[in-house]
Amino acid sequence: MDPAEYNRNLLARLDQERERIENEDEVARLDAAAEAFAARAERELRLAGAIPADAVRAIFPANADPLAAQDPARRAAFEKHLAEMVEGVVLGGVKAEPAEAAPPVNGREAMTAGACAACRGSCCRAGGDHAYLTEETVARSLEAHPDWTLRRIVDLYLEHLPAESTLNSCIYHGPKGCGLPRALRSPTCNTYLCGKLTQLRAGVDDRHPPPILALMFDHGRWARTALLDENGVKLLAESPPPGSASP
Repeated sequence: MDPAEYNRNLLARLDQERERIENEDEVARLDAAAEAFAARAERELRLAGAIPADAVRAIFPANADPLAAQDPARRAAFEKHLAEMVEGVVLGGVKAEPAEAAPPVNGREAMTAGACAACRGSCCRAGGDHAYLTEETVARSLEAHPDWTLRRIVDLYLEHLPAESTLNSCIYHGPKGCGLPRALRSPTCNTYLCGKLTQLRAGVDDRHPPPILALMFDHGRWARTALLDENGVKLLAESPPPGSASP
């Protein structure tokens, strides 16, 4: 398969994955059991004085899958794919995608970062063994470092693979989140926000958003509850081991 056809097929799969994620968000929103569980949890926390009076409840998706040692076969396959992609960039004269502007520094962006940290990568599952990397993303890195060899760029991406990755998720999804520095990630990874978070952001002040009581659900099952405020993320409760009853 030639590089152009490969990229077309990859982007088509990415579109399908994004649509799946959006559908999952919609299902979670309409899940009456999750809404009832979240309302009950909020009442109990307020009675206990565990959350600020002005806290706003929000439901988000979550990833509750465990970590596992990075599969050597998976790493080898990714290295082969990456080397072919880098070679395609050079031989095909692929144009680099534009450099991204840094996100603004304000309360809403801090809240967004906290929500994503508490979620622990529901959307990262769609990254699979491609991590949303395209030839255009690689071309951006090469353009920023014209003195780098092909081997150097491949080694750079490999250096950031975590020793452990989250099961059923992106190859870079490790214990501290994404193993790739922001400058090496695809625009999709740097800019994507789930429907729940997008909806919440639209309704809060960008400078001083209220504390957020985040109820996180993984495929309809409660995963964890966290408070998001100016101090960061405070984990309030987490689900029992898999196999226990859903709320």
